[in-house]
Amino acid sequence: MDYLDKLAYSGYSLSDIYGFLGEEGVNEFLKKEEKMKTLLLINHNPANELIKDLEERGYINIEWVGDTKFKDVWSNIPTSLDIKDIENHLKELIEYISKNVNFLVIAGEPSAICVLKKVLNDVKFAVPVSERISKDISQEDGTIKKISIFKYKGLRTF
Repeated sequence: MDYLDKLAYSGYSLSDIYGFLGEEGVNEFLKKEEKMKTLLLINHNPANELIKDLEERGYINIEWVGDTKFKDVWSNIPTSLDIKDIENHLKELIEYISKNVNFLVIAGEPSAICVLKKVLNDVKFAVPVSERISKDISQEDGTIKKISIFKYKGLRTF
């Protein structure tokens, strides 16, 4: 990530950046800003706390995979033991990310995450970290119902 990218993600206003870079630098910044996108590559609806955290960090143009044509691609990773099958399954998604995404917040099938990390060298990765609070509730029929509550804690970049 170069200096311009760091400014873009820093949360500085355009007038602050203009003061730092001048007109030519601002024009370059605006060209990069058009391409900046954060993709939430997670199967469940994103927590409000996650969105707020990203916005406070200055990330803009946030997109959730559930609102894209790639929803089924990410939620249906092949069970094949051959990594090439996973690479082929993700091929179109990889192309989309490489052309449109700067920051990927990702959770899901571990080998699919490894495939993406291996090929998307220019994309910053993070995983949302949550505390799991589990409760066991006894049912009248003697069975136990388990409920898990996830409390968002932050992002771990890698």
